[in-house]
Amino acid sequence: MKKLSTYIILLCCFMLIPVFAQEEAMVLPAGPGEALALVSDRSIYGAGEDVHYFASYTVPASLKGSPWSTVLYVELINWDGTKQAASKVLIRNGAAEGSLEIPDNMSSGVYYLRAYTKWMRNYSPDTYAYLPLRILNPRSQEVLAGSAEGNGKRLSIEHLSENQTEGIRISGMKDQFRTGEKVELGIQISRDLLPGRYSVGISKTPAQSSLDYSIGNKAEAHEPGKIEYLPEMNGLTLSGRIIDSDTGEPVEGASLHLSSYANPFLYAEVISAGDGSFLFTLPHFTGNPELHIANGSDSLLNHKVLLASEFCNKPLNLPYTPLRIDSAEQDIVREILVNTQLKERYTDESDLPGQNDGLDIPFYGKGASVTYVNDFIELSDLGEFIYEIIPQVSINSSSSGSFLSVQGPSCMDIYPPLVLMDNVPVNNNEEFLNIPSNRIERIEVLNQAYMVGNKRYSGIFSVYSSKRDMAGITQEGERYFFNLRFLDDKHPDHMHGAGPGESSLPDIRNLLYWEPEIEITDEGTGKVSFRTPDIPGEYVLTLRGAGPGKSLYKKALISVK
Repeated sequence: MKKLSTYIILLCCFMLIPVFAQEEAMVLPAGPGEALALVSDRSIYGAGEDVHYFASYTVPASLKGSPWSTVLYVELINWDGTKQAASKVLIRNGAAEGSLEIPDNMSSGVYYLRAYTKWMRNYSPDTYAYLPLRILNPRSQEVLAGSAEGNGKRLSIEHLSENQTEGIRISGMKDQFRTGEKVELGIQISRDLLPGRYSVGISKTPAQSSLDYSIGNKAEAHEPGKIEYLPEMNGLTLSGRIIDSDTGEPVEGASLHLSSYANPFLYAEVISAGDGSFLFTLPHFTGNPELHIANGSDSLLNHKVLLASEFCNKPLNLPYTPLRIDSAEQDIVREILVNTQLKERYTDESDLPGQNDGLDIPFYGKGASVTYVNDFIELSDLGEFIYEIIPQVSINSSSSGSFLSVQGPSCMDIYPPLVLMDNVPVNNNEEFLNIPSNRIERIEVLNQAYMVGNKRYSGIFSVYSSKRDMAGITQEGERYFFNLRFLDDKHPDHMHGAGPGESSLPDIRNLLYWEPEIEITDEGTGKVSFRTPDIPGEYVLTLRGAGPGKSLYKKALISVK
């Protein structure tokens, strides 16, 4: 693994730094060395609800606790691998938490929540963590179809006996609680069970762990091969290869530009390695923005950019399990579905907190001057507007035509400026300067030297079109516009506390409390504080030890009258 040091990963000032892919093929170890234990807040859901999850993560023993993967990929999939929802979250201190929303148009059936890292994608999907979930859709009579003789023929699923330990005590319990009551419970864990990670869920059905199940052939032998995916040691990455369109051979030394389209939060450049591979390391942004990638090398028309898939697309052999609800669960399922529909009717989406995409600050910071074209009299084209209005920029001439340069104390003529249109790099040429000024909204100029990777620019000249259509400028060569899912930042803090509190809306919840990693003192004590809902019913408190290879389980019944 020492050859991983040939990757230089440097991140600063909202700027991506190029990372060069391996020059030589490295042979995979026999197994990923990473272990995951996946815990969900419950086992039965209604379509449209959120699945809250927690994953405990351990690195290969040879690293002795050093950082390895820092991004966890979590998906909700059918038995045949069809994706229904997906999430990417950071792994912090050996743990990751998040949530994903179940689509409200899903058929009722048994689905799988699965988790893995990008490094684990070098191996069979059998090595991932899987957790079967029962999902019911009261709006549809359709049931997920499948066949036990189909794609899941080779694997089987077995529910293991749960390890309920007597080393855990829960205090503060009563025979029944009133609706809307503030409840405080104490937790005491015996010293022989410390240290460890413990999650607590209070819901209609118990929380569950991937350690409760055995999905066959996880120990399947791995054939040695080339490493395709590097561990994401510094956050999310975007990788791929660049090849010659005619021969299919890899292209070495090609310049790749990655930027966000029409939003200046992101810009980066990398150089492809000997095998044509490239790798971008992304800052910890959230959201799902539109990005642009282009080949900036000279031989534009002969190159093709191949992007690696965001999530695993390898064939699966998961078992198809028919949806079954036994007689003891029928009343619980009915309550879940009624509450799901009532909550949907009473919830006002406009009152829900929005997601902060973290895309407000441009990649070059806040030091640029901004000029809005409509603040001035209409001039014929961009070149005339620059000449009359923007003193930091000059227009020069050469035998090949006109071009602009940015003037500043650290700008040098031997380095070009970085020229962008809607945050996409474009040629600094006559066509660019001839853009009609009435197609431009604003111009931003950074009149100081700027480094992107190992390339220096004498300032940045960034133009934004009025209609975000590149102002009709010609774009040559291989380039792609695509959406990339960044990291999720959905920490369900509203589940940690006492509930919704005072409100004119009825409190209808299938999940009363979810703490993916409860705080346990050195003496083994912890506490749980929540408020019961307005609707009477029976709920299950589930305390789980979530460490890989360890399944600790404690359950208590909470009755609300």
